[in-house]
Amino acid sequence: MCVFCKGNLKPSMTDYIEKSDNNIILIREVPCEECEQCGEPFFDNNIVKEIERILNQIQYNISSEISLTVINYDKNVA
Repeated sequence: MCVFCKGNLKPSMTDYIEKSDNNIILIREVPCEECEQCGEPFFDNNIVKEIERILNQIQYNISSEISLTVINYDKNVA
């Protein structure tokens, strides 16, 4: 059940966006539960851990200039 509008959740995929300093990181097609009513995505603990792992892994490869990094979730989860 959605914590915002109390709508029902359904399995879905969404894009996760992380903004850090001058960098924007887009992780595409992340599994989630999405509210059928308001569209808010919810991630289970395992997905959150994988997102954190992906972000930590690429942290050292990001330049100091403004950049957009796009990552495919499926290709980065073992």
